[in-house]
Amino acid sequence: MVPLAEGRFDLDDYVDYVIEMLHELGGNMHVIAVCQPSVPVVAAVSIMEAEHDPFVPLSMTLIGRPDRYQAQSDRGQQSRRGKRH
Repeated sequence: MVPLAEGRFDLDDYVDYVIEMLHELGGNMHVIAVCQPSVPVVAAVSIMEAEHDPFVPLSMTLIGRPDRYQAQSDRGQQSRRGKRH
């Protein structure tokens, strides 16, 4: 984590950072976002597309994970349903 004393870093900053990074990498590329960066990447690519940015990625892949707490809860409910009373 970045200490607050170093200054703010909010969603707008994150989106700007993604756009800057894509510009630095030079275009003609694909972008992958895993879990938390998905929202800033979607926003960055959307802004770039709307502005007809020449460095907009050729494709965007978003990878998430199932909510482990929901999965645990579902397993618990399934095991309770399987029991006869």
